Amino acid sequence: GVISSPCRMSPLQWRPRTARRIQMMAGKETEVEYTLEKGEALPGGGSKYNIAVKVDASMAKGAFGGIMKDFKKVAQFPGFRKGTIPPFMLPKVKEFTILRCLEKTLTLVATQEKLKLAQSVKKPVLDDEQTLALVRAFKETQGFAYTIEAELMPNPDGDDPGLSDLLVREE
Repeated sequence: GVISSPCRMSPLQWRPRTARRIQMMAGKETEVEYTLEKGEALPGGGSKYNIAVKVDASMAKGAFGGIMKDFKKVAQFPGFRKGTIPPFMLPKVKEFTILRCLEKTLTLVATQEKLKLAQSVKKPVLDDEQTLALVRAFKETQGFAYTIEAELMPNPDGDDPGLSDLLVREE
């Protein structure tokens, strides 16, 4: 992968850098590969960024296991034993897994690149079509990739990038 970096040049002259790999903060050796492309500038500071991320299998498997565990604690569906997740709920579990991975990886990318949300009310979200495609193709033992557009601005102080509660989808 290639990262395009804003280097005091026009957007057409950015030089690609090698893809970055980030280690998870929890001490696990999970790597995240991503590309970051800076787009148009926003009024009030910041820019639109296109971020393409490859989520590795271990992160997807860990997130899936965590979501399943959480669901089993509260699952009570008519006709099923307490703690049993019916097959019709698996797409929702997969969607939550994808969103949890999205949240983790975007936070890691923003922290690594010293960026934060330009506006706290405008969080990046996957469009419904991409979410549906990811849910259909998702397998808990395999990684996946996604592309998302986010409005970010420089964060030289290393504050919280503001990407920690993406699981709440805006309607």
